[in-house]
Amino acid sequence: TIVKEIDLSSLTHLERVSVRGCSNLEVLRLPPGILALDASSCTKLKKISMRMQRSGHVSEDNATTGTQGLGLAALNLSGCRSLAPHGVEGEIFGPGTDQFTRNLVEADLSSTLELTDLSIANMLRSATKLASLSLRYVATDRMINALAESNAAASFLYLVDVAFSSKLTDASVQLIATKATHLQRMNLRGCRSISAACYNEVPIALQKRLLNKELGRNILIDDILKRSRASSMRAKGDNVFFFSSETRSRKK
Repeated sequence: TIVKEIDLSSLTHLERVSVRGCSNLEVLRLPPGILALDASSCTKLKKISMRMQRSGHVSEDNATTGTQGLGLAALNLSGCRSLAPHGVEGEIFGPGTDQFTRNLVEADLSSTLELTDLSIANMLRSATKLASLSLRYVATDRMINALAESNAAASFLYLVDVAFSSKLTDASVQLIATKATHLQRMNLRGCRSISAACYNEVPIALQKRLLNKELGRNILIDDILKRSRASSMRAKGDNVFFFSSETRSRKK
């Protein structure tokens, strides 16, 4: 059986939904109050309908009155190549996104080829608790600049994966590395417009800043970058993820 539409809108106590890998799914209707959605690899998904959970009466069409709910904490739309901003009912990617994304902690929007950089930038700007973000193949300067302006950059963000994003430039990468003071890992692999200097320096600078924090030293990443530019390799090296000692111990 080929499933093209799933309607879960009446399941008002549902908090987590996974339709991962439903490659023929085109329409997904969600109930209010969803905290986590995994729709990764739903390559034909064109429409997601989702309303905010509010206290008070919930009508038949899920229109609600009262106080706004918590909104999403985890969102995975990786590989949703057919999903455009107008296909998402609930304004996740619109100017009023904060009610849906203000508590977002993890987001993967890799290969969401139909979502505009403005729509993703709107979401990132309002995601004030974002800690982990993947924008593989789609990241642009507008998106990363919006992320750098968000409250999350200064307080929570520790992982950014922008691999294979051909439109990304040095300026936005260096900006997020500076603004996101808790950033530990940044994947720049395959970013063709990133210079060799930036590609090699930024991950090393993040590691040095992290090590200095662990040693109780306060050092600005701008100072690290300035010192490392003098000896930067001309060719792009192996852009690897760096871990703090705490992260390494958890992995063991």
